[in-house]
Amino acid sequence: SCSQPRSPEFRSMENVQFKSASFLNGPSVTLVGDAVFYNPNTLGAQVTEVDLEVFVNGKKVTRVKQDVSIAMKGKAKCRLPLNFEIPIEEVFKDFKPTLGEIFKKRIIEYKLIGSIKVGLGNLELKVPVEYEDEEELKF
Repeated sequence: SCSQPRSPEFRSMENVQFKSASFLNGPSVTLVGDAVFYNPNTLGAQVTEVDLEVFVNGKKVTRVKQDVSIAMKGKAKCRLPLNFEIPIEEVFKDFKPTLGEIFKKRIIEYKLIGSIKVGLGNLELKVPVEYEDEEELKF
């Protein structure tokens, strides 16, 4: 019997890190991690687009819209690597790091809201993504 394909599901974020910070052209950090999805269908799928709004400490800091090409096997988890720069001028607006400040622990709350676009057979689906956590920023 044939059944309608089901939309893949966003499960979690793993291995999230703020990899580097820069103050050269205004403060920014690089966020890396893996968005984990599950494809409940026997048919494989193709992730074609990432469209996420990024919030840091409650403030929207950027929107990331990237074309990608990641295969998603059927009945399996899929890891979508994310790697993007976050300009955080507003978050650290008046922050001028001293030597002592550089070595202090800073916890950053972040939130990702948006979707990924998935091609599943002849269907194109938007899979919602919403994730919130905190991470230590190391300078």
